[in-house]
Amino acid sequence: MANIGNPLLSFALGKYWKLEQQDNLKRIVEGCLKGERRSQERLFSMFYGKMMAVSMRYIGERDSAQEVLQVSFLKVFDKLEHFDFTGSLEGWIRRIVSNTAIDHIRKAKKDTINTTDMPSLTSRFYWRVKKEEEQKNLKIQRIKKLKAEII
Repeated sequence: MANIGNPLLSFALGKYWKLEQQDNLKRIVEGCLKGERRSQERLFSMFYGKMMAVSMRYIGERDSAQEVLQVSFLKVFDKLEHFDFTGSLEGWIRRIVSNTAIDHIRKAKKDTINTTDMPSLTSRFYWRVKKEEEQKNLKIQRIKKLKAEII
C-alpha cells in the first residue's frame, strides 16, 4: 500500500484494506465449503508459498515436502467447516501443515530399518572380507576334522 502523507488516513485505509481482505477470505472459504474448485485453487495458491516453506523447514527434501503439503491441503479442505474465523486462517493452515509434517517424520522413522549395523550391499570390501572369513572358517573345520581322525 502506498504511503499517504496523512497518518490517520493511512491507518484508516489500512484497516479498510484488512477488512476487505478478511471478507475476501470468507468468500473463498464459503466457496470451498460449497465445493467450488476455483475457490479451492485460490485458497491453495494464496498460501502455497508460505506453507511450502513451513513444510520444507520440517522435511528438508522438496519432493517429500510437496507430498506433505498436498496431504495438508486435503486435510484443510476436509476440516474447513471447523474453522470459525476467531483466529488467523493462515495460522490455522500452518498448524495443519506442521502437524502433518511431524506425522510424516514419525512415520518415516517408524518405517526406516536401522541400517547402522548392516553393511552396504554394494560394498566390495565387505563381501571380500565376508568370503575370506568363510574360507577361514572352512579351513578351521577341516583342521578340526583332521585332528579328530588322527586322535
